[in-house]
Amino acid sequence: MVTATDTKEGSGHFYQFDGLRGLAIIFVVLCHCRLLIHGGWIVDGIFFTLAGFFLINPYKTDNEKRFLSLWGILRFYKNRAVRILPAYYLILLIVFVHSRYLWIPKETFISLLYFGDIWGTLWFMYAYFWLMFIIPYFMLVLQLLAKKIRVLNNDLFCAAVFFVLAAVFRIIVLLLQVYDIRLEQLFIGISAGYVCRYIRSKEKIKSFLEKKHVIGELIVMFIFVLMIFLSSDTVLKSINPEWGDKSVGWKYMFLTACVFSLVIIHLFLDPNGVVSKILSSKIMVFLGKISYTIYLIHIFVMLQINVKSDVIWFLCTFSISVVLAYLIDSAISFVIDKCKMLKRKQANCGKEVKVKK
Repeated sequence: MVTATDTKEGSGHFYQFDGLRGLAIIFVVLCHCRLLIHGGWIVDGIFFTLAGFFLINPYKTDNEKRFLSLWGILRFYKNRAVRILPAYYLILLIVFVHSRYLWIPKETFISLLYFGDIWGTLWFMYAYFWLMFIIPYFMLVLQLLAKKIRVLNNDLFCAAVFFVLAAVFRIIVLLLQVYDIRLEQLFIGISAGYVCRYIRSKEKIKSFLEKKHVIGELIVMFIFVLMIFLSSDTVLKSINPEWGDKSVGWKYMFLTACVFSLVIIHLFLDPNGVVSKILSSKIMVFLGKISYTIYLIHIFVMLQINVKSDVIWFLCTFSISVVLAYLIDSAISFVIDKCKMLKRKQANCGKEVKVKK
């Protein structure tokens, strides 16, 4: 089991968050296999909120200031591209070779190549892609304003700003009925990141919360149990028949993001707690690290399995998706590592030539 002592403060990497992604992807596949019908609608917020949280990365002081330079923005795009694009296009290639246009119409497939089918099955992917494209400019504007408005250098005030922005964006989405790319969930994640950085700088608050960590553990456990119940269509309909409609889930995206931000803050402040240790287990961390590729591939795996039992459908889909995701990610990592190694060798050779001259 990976513990907090294995985390790297300098890099801001916490294995409990990998485990949280692993838990989320299990719920997504359960949702698509009709076992927890609303699970995917609920836990999608984990991915977007975590993405916003790590844009700030509370263990890196002024991490967001990297967006002040063109190089910083380009480097951000490069890192996101390396993470997103290889697996995405490789899976599209596999699907195309396997079935041509049987699963995906030709027009739709072409639009997938440039992330144009935002209404499609992989909407989560497209929403994340476009969010990562536009978010550096929000951060750039904030940093430029911070040079003129001193209060924007206060972490707690910035947290409040992004929370208000999230609320305003959500109201606009509901009133105008426009397509929601989950920008409000990303903003709430950013807000949570600022809150964690503020708490980390205040020893009294940090010490108080550490003493009350048991209460935090109980709250997080309650949230997870509640998440399971609310994912069940049967439970929701027993409370209110109208809640069985999936569209209802969209109306509570802001609330679910707020709840998950509390979970994230607790996991950040209590890395040695029971919940953190469970999420930091090797299996959960493993699932979390390949969760993105599992998400991409599992839809196509589902279409290949024809069984009557939803449980067997889930077990087959999830197990096959995990194996394929691991193989795909391993292959991509191997190629990337080889490219980096070759680049280092070329750089070293260049240095040796200069020394000889």
